[in-house]
Amino acid sequence: MITHYTWDAQGNRIEKLAFFQPYLYIPSANATNCDAYGIDNKPLIKKTFKNEWEREKFAESFKGKVYYKLPASQQYLLEQYHQTDIQDLTKNKLKMFFLDIEVIASEFPDPKEAKFPIT
Repeated sequence: MITHYTWDAQGNRIEKLAFFQPYLYIPSANATNCDAYGIDNKPLIKKTFKNEWEREKFAESFKGKVYYKLPASQQYLLEQYHQTDIQDLTKNKLKMFFLDIEVIASEFPDPKEAKFPIT
């Protein structure tokens, strides 16, 4: 499930829950039976998963190259808005917040891991 914060037709902020299956593309053995072509012009087959965990597990064990392994939230937004006019996307004001936290770490931390305590 994806929680999608957006606006209704009247410009009111709303929250929607959307069912979304993350995916990736893998090389196809058959050029006539493919869903897309990679940036390297290789024929690809789309493979969908129940959740990001299953997709990650598959990608780690897959012996070949995987394509289009973006975060599920990014895939969802691209599918929802890739043909939407920019004027429609910017007609409602955005509220943006930034929260800067500090940690003591022996390396530059990866925010997806959160393996160091906040100071």
